[in-house]
Amino acid sequence: MGGTFTKVYVILVSMIARSFLKRLVSRHTASLGFFLVPLSLIFFVDSTLSFVFPIYIEEALGSNMLLGLVMAASSLIGIGCDLIFPQLLARTSWRQQLLLGIMISFTFPFLAVIGKITAFVAIFLLASMLWGVYYEFLSFAQQNFVTSEESRKEYAGVWGVLYASGQFTGIVGPILGSFLLQTSHTTLLWTVVFLQACALFFSFGLRAHAHHTFKHHSVHQQKLFSFRELWKVMKYWRVLAIHLFPAIVMGVWLEAIEATYWTLGGLFGKELTENANFQWLPVVLYSAPFIIGSLLLTRFNIESGKKHLSHVTLICAGVFLTPLVLAKESQIITSLLILISSFALSFAGPLQEAVYSDVLTRAGEYKQDLLGLAKANSSIAYILFPVLVGYSADVFGYVTTFSLLGVASIGIGALLFVCSPKKLAFPHAELQAIR
Repeated sequence: MGGTFTKVYVILVSMIARSFLKRLVSRHTASLGFFLVPLSLIFFVDSTLSFVFPIYIEEALGSNMLLGLVMAASSLIGIGCDLIFPQLLARTSWRQQLLLGIMISFTFPFLAVIGKITAFVAIFLLASMLWGVYYEFLSFAQQNFVTSEESRKEYAGVWGVLYASGQFTGIVGPILGSFLLQTSHTTLLWTVVFLQACALFFSFGLRAHAHHTFKHHSVHQQKLFSFRELWKVMKYWRVLAIHLFPAIVMGVWLEAIEATYWTLGGLFGKELTENANFQWLPVVLYSAPFIIGSLLLTRFNIESGKKHLSHVTLICAGVFLTPLVLAKESQIITSLLILISSFALSFAGPLQEAVYSDVLTRAGEYKQDLLGLAKANSSIAYILFPVLVGYSADVFGYVTTFSLLGVASIGIGALLFVCSPKKLAFPHAELQAIR
């Protein structure tokens, strides 16, 4: 019965997503369609492993706290990438960044399986760190693609398509991961490697569609990597963080919510459903609404008010996430609360990315530095929150941890709504004064 339900669910979601994506991608450049193919495949792999990896760690090491520490290692490396990538990748195209990310991703499944077999924490740490490296390549590729290939008025819509594609893989990936957990390590490994090989194959076909990217580089971008330049980037980040603080807080918090679901979602699902075949339920309920919400966003060319609209949707998400602790005895009510909360978040994420894309168009020669800071949002969240929520889960349990996440979302969303300026000013003069 459970297997039949899963198959029907996947088929229905696939049909809806394919129909929406086919119609909506046609509204944008042909490059978007070509870019989505390898990107979606590698994110399908990533979402599958993101579901499996925490379960492997918890089963091998027996601690949510250790699970959080291993997961945090990925983003600690990510922060380093955010600092040095603006220099190292300044003369590369989004296509090259995508290719490098996919090639590095092949190391992750092998190390994850070895870690599970040996129960050796160092192997898990290495796998997590390499995960952080390849994910940063993919993140840079996405932002550089949007700002290089699309017009400003299309930013929110394009990010809606990218989010919808990513979240669709976030639905199917955990279901595949749950199925593969019931099979052998060899089956899991070669299934994942086959999908990675497909992503690599399709990414080689993007050469003809990367001709718009980085034709002109400023003197600032042409400089090679050096520790002096690294120190300068850190100074740039300090100035940018002061002026873009509301966007940074929003970005970190949205990533913190995602980090919580992907760190604890599978384990929460096992507790919620008491059935290993359906332990993917919380992660899928979190991801599924992003398809509808993100694609609805593509129907509108939102050019102003993106910041405050994202704050409102974050508050709404928190309102529905908070009562989870009161509904823990009802699987149906718990599922509905997660579903509605995530539907609100499905607007907040693309709108937040569109805010950064707006600022990037005004960044000039500091585009890559700002992009590194924007990508650090994810790294900061994934350093702090796997450890925090892992500790919270050990002390309070899974459902209370998610409920507390809702309370914090209401407070942060309200503060940002009140305190954020109408337009984020870009500090060209202050950055130019740094020598």
